[in-house]
Amino acid sequence: MPYDISSLPTTSVTFHPTTATVVRDINISIKPGLNEIIVDGIDPLVNLESIRLEGSGPATITDTQTELVPRDSEADEEEEEEEEEEEEEEEEDRETETIPLPLQEARQSLRTRQAALAHAQDNQAAATASLRFLDQYGLGMKAAEVETAQLATFIEFYHDQRAAEHVRHAQAGEEITDLEREIAQLARTVQKEEHAWERSQKAASRLAQREGLQRRRQIEQRAHQRRRERDERRRFRPHAVYRLTILLDCQVESEDDADNDTEREAALRLSYMVPRAGWRAQYDLNINTPTSSAKLVYRAEYHNGTSETWRDAKVILSSSQAVFSGLDERIPTLKPWRIRLASEDEKAGLWEGGMKSREEQSAQPHPLFGKPAALQAPFRPASGAFAQPATQASSPFGSQAIAAGGRAKSLFGSAQAPAPAPAPATGLFGAPVQGYAQAQAPAQAPAQAQAPAPAPDPAPGLFGAPAPAQDSPFGSTQPAPEIPLDSLRTEHGLTTTYNLGMRTLPPSSISRRHILSQLTLPSLSLRRVVVPKLRRAAMIEARLQNSATALLRAKTGITLDSTFLGNREMPPCAPNEYFTLSLGVDPTVQVSYTGPTLERGTATAGFFKEKEESARFTRVCTVRNTSSEPLSRLLVLEQIPVPTDKDVKVTLLDPLTVDCGEEREEEEEESTGERAGQIKWTTQLLPGEEKKFTLRYEIRSTGRVVLCS
Repeated sequence: MPYDISSLPTTSVTFHPTTATVVRDINISIKPGLNEIIVDGIDPLVNLESIRLEGSGPATITDTQTELVPRDSEADEEEEEEEEEEEEEEEEDRETETIPLPLQEARQSLRTRQAALAHAQDNQAAATASLRFLDQYGLGMKAAEVETAQLATFIEFYHDQRAAEHVRHAQAGEEITDLEREIAQLARTVQKEEHAWERSQKAASRLAQREGLQRRRQIEQRAHQRRRERDERRRFRPHAVYRLTILLDCQVESEDDADNDTEREAALRLSYMVPRAGWRAQYDLNINTPTSSAKLVYRAEYHNGTSETWRDAKVILSSSQAVFSGLDERIPTLKPWRIRLASEDEKAGLWEGGMKSREEQSAQPHPLFGKPAALQAPFRPASGAFAQPATQASSPFGSQAIAAGGRAKSLFGSAQAPAPAPAPATGLFGAPVQGYAQAQAPAQAPAQAQAPAPAPDPAPGLFGAPAPAQDSPFGSTQPAPEIPLDSLRTEHGLTTTYNLGMRTLPPSSISRRHILSQLTLPSLSLRRVVVPKLRRAAMIEARLQNSATALLRAKTGITLDSTFLGNREMPPCAPNEYFTLSLGVDPTVQVSYTGPTLERGTATAGFFKEKEESARFTRVCTVRNTSSEPLSRLLVLEQIPVPTDKDVKVTLLDPLTVDCGEEREEEEEESTGERAGQIKWTTQLLPGEEKKFTLRYEIRSTGRVVLCS
């Protein structure tokens, strides 16, 4: 008993991030004994281990077999022939639409009269030919060969036939005269209508012409749409499909039942998992700084890239396989600056490790053939407001983040591969977001703030910002149709599902969008973060509190005060927890940086004490608020070296007191801590106000070279 997969009703389709689980119902009639059910047309990339069968009725599933077979193309050819016939009918309609109806009727009447005239002329010619035939026959008769009785009969027949043909000839002549008159009148009518049509075309308004053109374009667009859909279906048609053979044993209780061929009803439920289908989350974050509020629109983008069409199926989105990983660009983080004494075989300058940390050295631009670093990159004007170069970012968690429990398993036990890592995110105002574990090369610090040295141009994005180059697993990046919010959210432990209702999903390279929820975030605070030794810029950091909905890692479009600024990756966040987003560089805050400067100290020695060398280092950061609004919170981060050798001592000299409302915080963590030696200032800046933050520290050693460890 064969079934095609396209004819089976689709009960439900559950989308996971990279796969989809399809459930179909099969209502069958079976007879006593062994029954064979064949299901053709299953997607060739189906996960064979995921195929599951459940049944109800008077039968037992004894065996199932799967094999790859060539696809039957007869149904496709019939469908294409029907579409071609529809296109031909529309083409004829398009041709007739251009001719006015009165002219069409006049031409049709003229053709009818011309056909009638031809028929009348034929009748007249036939009557003439009949008379000529009788005359020739009579002239050919010989008196010696024809009896008198036969001659009388022929003459009588000749008179009767000639009278009949005369009437026929006369009637045809009258009909010809009438038809010629009507034809002449119709010809004048057709000519008149044609002239009127020509005049109406010439005198037609532009609006009427535009409407006619629009009509023709609509017909052409419909034809083009049908051709595009047909080509799209051909694109997803495989050359081979899987065939599922199901063997059912319908048991009988007695021999009488075995002899009875009465069919019995049974039901099968077929479920399987297919790739090239899935969904992903998308967010739109709208931040309003005057009211310190934020709204989040939670969207789902799903697609069917298989060879199957799921008609009237219950569509469900599931986060059970949501394994998201990737890199995120974040604000620079000061790692511990550890120094030690150099060994005997190491060559380096004195106090080298006290001048700059390894991260700071790697962030500095290196001259090329003796040229200053600022001249290495060619001049490149900003392609948008506040444009900044992009840098590579590191993961906000130090490594690729995965969902709780590691790699998520599929519904039928097969593991899902993690989603592809996203590209570096771009910050707001066209500036990239700096990563914690990677520094950016700063330029030489003049009296005023400078932007960092230009990086190679990535692909241009909105407002001059580099656009993230991301390979979308969803195929085409064309705008997807937006579906209104009507989903039902359900939570099952760590899994959240969204029921989108009934949908028909044909295979397509275009994804669909659905609004899952619109959230108002309860808390929002903004601050500027300055890490001058790694970047001469003030970066905006937003701290937001999540609502009661768990957020997945996803691309987020950020709008700041009604201005769309770009996209970036949002980290995953549990309900009611806080998360931070770097919004790029604030161009209204100028940052300049001077340092480090070296001041050699005097050598000291004691009777039982080894000779010591000392040096003092000074770094000065100047921050100025050029905007007309006060900055309620400004965070400046610096650091001093952390010695790992007992013969090296580091002493913080400045700041010693709290000035201008600044609060100095020196981390007291262990030397192995991530923030050992970090100095933090938290302050406020009024409009036009400028503040300096001075860091001075002293390093003492036994005279050997101090290196970064």
